[in-house]
Amino acid sequence: MYHVLFVDDEPMLLAIAKLILEETGEFFITTITSAPEALAIMESVPFDAVVSDYHMPLMDGIQLLKEIRVTYEDLPFILFTGRGREDVVIEAINNGVDAYLQKGGDPTSEFAELAHMIKKGVERKRAADALKQDESRLETLVSFYQMVDAPLRELMTRAIEILVKITASTIGYLAFVEEEETMMTMYAWSSEAMNQCTIREKPIRYSVASTGLWGEAVRQRRPVITNDYAVPNPQKKGYPEGHIPIIRHMNIPIIDDDHIVMVAGVGNKRSDYDERDLRELSLLTKGLWQIIKQRRAEASLRESENRLHLALDGAGEGLWDWYIPSGNAYFSLQYYTMLGFEPRDFPPTFESWTSLIHPDEQYKVTSDLLKQIKERRSTFEIEYRARTKDGDERWIDARGKAIEWDEEGNVTRVIGINADITGRRKTEIALRQANRQLSLLSGITRHDILNNVTVILGYLGMAEVKCTDPDLEKYLKKMKLATRAIQAQIGFTRIYQDLGTNEPQWQRLEAILSKLQIPPQITLTIGLQGIEVNADPMLEKALFNLLDNSIRHGQQVTRIQVSSRQEGENLTIVWEDDGVGIPINEKDQIFIRGYGKNTGLGLFLVREILSLTGITIRETGIEGEGVRFEITIPKRNYRFAGSR
Repeated sequence: MYHVLFVDDEPMLLAIAKLILEETGEFFITTITSAPEALAIMESVPFDAVVSDYHMPLMDGIQLLKEIRVTYEDLPFILFTGRGREDVVIEAINNGVDAYLQKGGDPTSEFAELAHMIKKGVERKRAADALKQDESRLETLVSFYQMVDAPLRELMTRAIEILVKITASTIGYLAFVEEEETMMTMYAWSSEAMNQCTIREKPIRYSVASTGLWGEAVRQRRPVITNDYAVPNPQKKGYPEGHIPIIRHMNIPIIDDDHIVMVAGVGNKRSDYDERDLRELSLLTKGLWQIIKQRRAEASLRESENRLHLALDGAGEGLWDWYIPSGNAYFSLQYYTMLGFEPRDFPPTFESWTSLIHPDEQYKVTSDLLKQIKERRSTFEIEYRARTKDGDERWIDARGKAIEWDEEGNVTRVIGINADITGRRKTEIALRQANRQLSLLSGITRHDILNNVTVILGYLGMAEVKCTDPDLEKYLKKMKLATRAIQAQIGFTRIYQDLGTNEPQWQRLEAILSKLQIPPQITLTIGLQGIEVNADPMLEKALFNLLDNSIRHGQQVTRIQVSSRQEGENLTIVWEDDGVGIPINEKDQIFIRGYGKNTGLGLFLVREILSLTGITIRETGIEGEGVRFEITIPKRNYRFAGSR
């Protein structure tokens, strides 16, 4: 049971805090509404920890912390406040606050976190009090742990000297064990061992199999105490000339995740080694290993972070990490600088992000993002215009991935990157403008050509009526057919000119297929629930052409089925019917412009529309069993509506 003093000038908050914390059965809460009253009650009632608000009349939380630290130096103190200013946090840390928690979040998770902080602080203090029971051990251990920031070599050397001291030995050593546990690398000897040893060339690496008695701790995977080293033992290999004579010896393996990672040993104590010595040696070496592990993890993390920031900086991208319930976030330096800001210019919050969005797009962008979050999508992508510090605007492509959810499956944390795509957007706008101008020109030209074609067809018709020469009549018919072909090809350019002139859009396949006019003799089965594809707006035309192909060339088609399957990171849409199918030698040719029994443009246009966004199509059916078109969509171009 933890006895906690809770100080806040809001009685209602004190009441709910007492109710929630005591409900766990682990806390007894005493509530006080002012800091002076808290100091008064602490004179007569012992507490395990203090939780205090910051902003209170008469005396604020920082002043209370200062007063408590004068008398109760190591009493756990947690600042629980709605004030999120950085200066408050820094001042609290400078005055010895144990933990800091900001109000305003979900009460359940907030008080759960507070409970965790209290228990952690109290247990830390209890552990420290237990250490104080042995003053000699405490002084030794404190002198060691004060060196946790020292270079590893210095830290290890000091650790050996402490091992020797706390076990009343005269020599000691530390060795690392390789992952396979077949080799040991001697890292350091105690200073006395180095002084007494006269071996000129001291080996560094030792085979576990060939080492003497001191290797038993690894071979047996347990501590080994030898209080009479002179007694014959089959495991002893002897030691070379110049080696320190061993009278007594004790060593232990340090095991982490079922692997021996290190061996620590001491020797030549005046009296026998006992269980107390074993505990002392084990305590320090395990602590030492945790420090080494932490050092290695921190070094690895720094290296990973450096690589990440170098990669992001090189790509001109900014990292962000958004905790949705509180609205707080993390913005990397590049996140700020890509818009001309510095980190001090605005806090990393959701509100700061929305304030940078162009006013014309702010509502649409935030609504779209919140809609995606509500639909529990696992990935997010939004393009928007953001204002820079100098008042200019930049196009930003924000992509994120959900990494945390609450118990109900709602997204609570998203991490992602911002990329400046202003150059790309300007290029796209310029291309669309050029395309519009070309479309206008081609439209005018097409109109004039079709008018002239109509005139030619009119004169050819009149010539056919008045022609009496059979040979000449044949030539007129061929001219008429050629002119009709020109007319059809010019008409196709009306469709083709719109390709790529508009931005790709997210389109739900079910909605498009449901609008197709299916003949009554054909049954269409759709198995594409919730699939959305980012494709050219003419995707509907592509699917219409696939239907037209089945109707025109399938010969008695009665069934069309559209389904999907996942293939690695890609998604494959399968369109198949029960018609006559396609001969194997024509499977590649059917997508070539002009090939086919009608205009030869239908499947060519399908492939062109899909390829604009990296989507591919191929025919894999069996002749006589129907067509089977497989449409492969890259990872970035599909999503599942409502998926987590």
